[in-house]
Amino acid sequence: LEASGRKDVWPDPDAQEKLMTVIKAVKKGNTTATVRDAYEKVCENLLDKGASIAIVACTELSALGGSLPMETIDAAEVLAQKIVAMAKPC
Repeated sequence: LEASGRKDVWPDPDAQEKLMTVIKAVKKGNTTATVRDAYEKVCENLLDKGASIAIVACTELSALGGSLPMETIDAAEVLAQKIVAMAKPC
């Protein structure tokens, strides 16, 4: 990230713990509004710390879908797009 002039920002410990709780809930099939709200709070923590975009690098978080209070890049989606592009005949 530094090579591209960007700085990494990580959730505070409480927000990181909340994020892990969200991930565990989704693994159990729980994608309720309460879980989504908790995920949004983590994003708000990142925004408060100066983040402008989040890289979503967990398939459980990708599975939640929906809108978030910040711009995101979904690593699983980027990977899937690259695989499809490579697999298509020229």
